[in-house]
Amino acid sequence: EVHACLRRVDELSPLMDACERRRWQARMADAAYHLGQHDQFVELARSSQIPWYVAASERFARRAPGARRCSLTLPVRVQEHKGCAPATLSMLFAYFGEQVDPKEVADAICYDGTASQSERAWVEHYGWHFREFSLDLTTTRALIDRGVPFGVVTVEASSAHAQAVIGYDDLLGTLLLQDPTTAGIGDAAEAEFFERY
Repeated sequence: EVHACLRRVDELSPLMDACERRRWQARMADAAYHLGQHDQFVELARSSQIPWYVAASERFARRAPGARRCSLTLPVRVQEHKGCAPATLSMLFAYFGEQVDPKEVADAICYDGTASQSERAWVEHYGWHFREFSLDLTTTRALIDRGVPFGVVTVEASSAHAQAVIGYDDLLGTLLLQDPTTAGIGDAAEAEFFERY
């Protein structure tokens, strides 16, 4: 449906400017990739001239034999203001069959953001185990291959953000992330992600 919709956009947009054309090519590259049209994906990604897509097409061209995509499905929870940790915890709990209201979690652990010790205490209060570890590709694959999504907190100089790691894509060299700021699934280039965070 997305592919057909994007084709229709092209038909109805004869005056599409160069910037919009590149964005359209990137969306078409996404559609081609998920339809298994990998040659078309590479061509569209490169022609989009968008750096992430160009790099993804290069990673795809270098993929190892047997490369695959592995993704888990979490219920979507969109965060309230500064509520990324409660929304992420709620998604993870729901994946394992326990429903918790992200607003109740936020009321219990948030005050202008979420302190990590508050998250730990809340999780352990509910009888779950909380483990901190340094994330790498081997650990990511081991957990996802066993059907275990997990939370990750990315820290910048003046902010931090919690989201769930739900998979990996060896074909593109990406991590798959369920970001509570959006209902969609995002991805991050593995090498850059691990180097930065």
